[in-house]
Amino acid sequence: MKPLILLPTVHWRHESLAAMLEVLGKQTVAPWVRVIVDMTGIQQNGIHEDEVFDGHADEFAREHWPKGLVGEIVKGGGSRAQCARWWHVEQAAPDQIVMTLDDDLIIDEHYVERTLDAYNRIRDRMNEAAHYGGELQPEEFALSWGGVDRFYRWRHYYDVFDDACELVVPQTGLMCFRAGIWCGVGDTPAALHNYGHRRNGNEEVPLCVFAQEHGIRFFRPAGCIAKPHRLAFDDRSVSRTTQWNLRALLDWSVEHTSWKHAKAYRDLLDGKVPRP
Repeated sequence: MKPLILLPTVHWRHESLAAMLEVLGKQTVAPWVRVIVDMTGIQQNGIHEDEVFDGHADEFAREHWPKGLVGEIVKGGGSRAQCARWWHVEQAAPDQIVMTLDDDLIIDEHYVERTLDAYNRIRDRMNEAAHYGGELQPEEFALSWGGVDRFYRWRHYYDVFDDACELVVPQTGLMCFRAGIWCGVGDTPAALHNYGHRRNGNEEVPLCVFAQEHGIRFFRPAGCIAKPHRLAFDDRSVSRTTQWNLRALLDWSVEHTSWKHAKAYRDLLDGKVPRP
């Protein structure tokens, strides 16, 4: 089963998307992965028409899709919005290995190989720990190249760290995991909250709540895997209400979920010393 790379995008980021696809086509393991580009924002006269999308997607693929890279461009929609990648995750076979990518990143020609290698090393350590600990099944986990560690320090994907660490908050745009561990995440109260990912909101908080309830851990490997593309700093990249919405979701999480890091994450965002 080919590892699946999920890459949601919007029409005004075609420059960074084209650059990323070019690099993916040069990966050492490119013939053994499959890429799904979930494209939104292709409209004509305010209508997301099939023929408009099909024409645009075909033209983009002809100009920018690398030969030998397996994959497709599919039409996203407002109803899926931020949950596009998690919709695809929940449609995948449980043992499908999934890698997520944001469309405003710069990666090198070894990204896939390095990520899969890091994922397999973590999996092997988890299996070994379960074996010697007498457990029937190893703990589930997800790799994330960025996030917040257990001491509530930022571990940004673009910073170089000499040590690997466990995270309490992942960055959803640079992850690797087995699809089956997230079965049902889209139907949880946090995901369906007005500011959760099913409502075009935050992705990390619903995953964190779900992870704690299902014994899923997050790990960040050592090193640095990507850099931000200049479009990551475009005014259109961040909604003016994003931080306000995230805080509202965290307020709700503190009151209505058992996620033990919700208050500390909120404090961190507010520039305070995090308290559990």
